[in-house]
Amino acid sequence: MVGLVTVAAAVGFVAGRRRDTSPAPRPGTVLPGDLEYVIDLARRANRALAGAIVAADGSEATSAHPRGVPPSVVDRALALARLARSDGRPQTLQDATPIVAVATDEVAAALVLEPESPPHVLDRVRTDLEQLVAGLARARTPGATRASGPWDEDAWLLVHESLDGAGTALCEELRRKSERAVVLVLRDDLGGALRVVALSGGADRRLAGTSALPGSTVARASEGDTPIAGLSLEELFGHPRADRRRGATEGIAFPVTDGRLPFGAAVVFGPPATLRSDARSEVQRLLLRAAPRLAHLQAVQVREQRAHTDELTGLPNRRGLVRAMATPEIRCAALLMLDLDHFKQLNDTHGHVAGDAALRHVAGVLARSLREQDLATRIGGEEFALWLPETPLDSAIEVAERVRAAVAGTPCRWRGVDLALTCSIGVAGMPATVSAIGLLYMTADAALYRAKRAGRNRVEVGRRGEAADSGMPVT
Repeated sequence: MVGLVTVAAAVGFVAGRRRDTSPAPRPGTVLPGDLEYVIDLARRANRALAGAIVAADGSEATSAHPRGVPPSVVDRALALARLARSDGRPQTLQDATPIVAVATDEVAAALVLEPESPPHVLDRVRTDLEQLVAGLARARTPGATRASGPWDEDAWLLVHESLDGAGTALCEELRRKSERAVVLVLRDDLGGALRVVALSGGADRRLAGTSALPGSTVARASEGDTPIAGLSLEELFGHPRADRRRGATEGIAFPVTDGRLPFGAAVVFGPPATLRSDARSEVQRLLLRAAPRLAHLQAVQVREQRAHTDELTGLPNRRGLVRAMATPEIRCAALLMLDLDHFKQLNDTHGHVAGDAALRHVAGVLARSLREQDLATRIGGEEFALWLPETPLDSAIEVAERVRAAVAGTPCRWRGVDLALTCSIGVAGMPATVSAIGLLYMTADAALYRAKRAGRNRVEVGRRGEAADSGMPVT
């Protein structure tokens, strides 16, 4: 069940939530973003495919599994939630993917379950949703006051609006309570990997961003509800560290559980046998309180990443490029526009599946060819953009030639056939060819189409003033 912990934490949190805006919402107000948080939490806790909430004032929020759910499934959840609210009775749609919806006069919620879910699962979900909508209805009642809940004393966590900030705050609070270094490891909803997302002072900074491998102490703790001790970094994370001189190498991995769903672990370093019982209890208490907030912020981060990521290649998309280029006070930079040659012919000859394979192949070639500080993005179709911050034009041209040669020299193997690929590249640099970052895109794009007209599989450099009369794209 989502049960007392999840519902109390979710509804108690949204009922008393405050923003640094004016005017502040009155006690008992539930913000639209809170509805999204609550239904996402309920969906994940019940392992549902999708969920929806509909309020009497017209507010609506939905949640879907991060690996993708057809929009029609989400629409059906919304429709059944609306029906439940208008009818005032629970609704169950026993279809290929069953849907359960319950309602009060104020709010209705629905969850889409896995195909062929047995009756006892539907009953459990109905009970969970009844608790959820009852709590939300109380929270939305004008003048309602917030009951004392687990978030009352944890303002140090609520002030942070990012996973990095909240995770670091939690690690520092755990360090204060345990007097030991702490790292926080959470499971990525998209890829499933367990990664270190935050560290306290005193922790080995080299652990930042690393992952815990399957079978490690951290991985086992993140799949259950029992703290597990590890006597070395290799045992804790599953990979050895060459330098054992910095910091502690043993510790206890405490599960981070949102409701009944474990999704990570907090590692408290130091000899496990000497961690005081009161400190152990305090660590577990803090993790129980922090878990719903961490789960919410992680879901927000995943949505943000998906909005800026190309689903086919995994590279940043056009939005990701725009965000990366919004760099203040940069001294020099370059942008490379890359377009695969004769890509339509490849699709016509081998099919779109082969075209998708070629795009993924090129994304890998770009990732291997660029320097650590550079960024490869796919901005649409067969077109890529390469952002090179703090790079003079001469160096950018060298990078462009290296990338062009790598694409041409690395055929894409597809169903036993080598697909020969080439690309054309346009280069623009600031301040060499343009005076502002905002002009790089148009100038590099103009140089790209000049490279196409000149015979393809070549690099052309942008010229000052060229962007204004770049002409039409060459296919």
